[in-house]
Amino acid sequence: MGFNVVATKTKSKGSQAQSPLTQNVTAIQGGTATLTCKVDQNDNTSLQWSNPAQQTLYFDDKKDVPSIKEPDSKGKTFTVRSTLGLQVDRNDDGVAVSCSVDHESLRSSPQVAKQVLDIQYVPSVKIDFSRNFAREGDELRLECRATGNPTPEAVKWKKDGAELPDPDRMVVEGNVLIISALNKTDNGTYYCEAANTMGHNSAEYILFVYGESPGPCHALPRPSIPGGWVVFPSTLSSS
Repeated sequence: MGFNVVATKTKSKGSQAQSPLTQNVTAIQGGTATLTCKVDQNDNTSLQWSNPAQQTLYFDDKKDVPSIKEPDSKGKTFTVRSTLGLQVDRNDDGVAVSCSVDHESLRSSPQVAKQVLDIQYVPSVKIDFSRNFAREGDELRLECRATGNPTPEAVKWKKDGAELPDPDRMVVEGNVLIISALNKTDNGTYYCEAANTMGHNSAEYILFVYGESPGPCHALPRPSIPGGWVVFPSTLSSS
C-alpha cells in the first residue's frame, strides 16, 4: 500500500532534510483511521505513505492524495502536510504505516516516520476442550480464549445461562474451567463470556457425559459429512 503526495515550491533554492512528524492513531473497528504526516522543507518535496510490505496505498482508486502547503511568515519554508483516511478492522490493529520524505537529496538516507494503528474491537471468544469423548469419572478442562482491544476483562463461566452449580467440582483457574469427576448431572451448555469497553461476546460448549463403561460400539454414517462416520455406544442384550 503506498501512495505519493507531492507539494512543490519553485522560488527557493537548496533543501533541508528533516524527519516527517506523525503520531499513533486510535480508531474503532469498522471506522476510519485518520493519519497525518507533515514535514518542513524549503524545496520540492514529496511525502510517501506505505504499509509494512511497502505496497502502494490507494485512496478512492486514485494514487495521489491531496496535500496542503503552509508557508511560514517569511515565505522561505513550507510545511507539507498529508492526511490519509483508512477503513480499518481488527486485523489492522498494531499495523505500522510509514510516511517518508521523497526528495532527491535524501535517496541515500531516507527520512521515515511510522504511525502504529490502535484498532479497538469487541472481544472474539472460543473454547478449547481437553477431550472429545467425556465419560463419568473423567476430568474435563475447558479453556476460554478471548482476544480484543482493549484487553478483555477476566472471563466468566456459566452453565445453561446460570452460575456454575457445583463449585466444589467446577473450579475456574484463570480462563480455564476444570470439571472433575464428571457425571450425567454435568450435561448441558457451558458459556464463556468476555467483555471490554467496546462490548461483550461469548462462546458455548455442549457437554454430554457418557456412561462410565460404555458397551460395544456400532458405527452409523453421518449424512452431513460424506464418507464420514460417527460412533455411538450400544448395549447388547442376551436372548
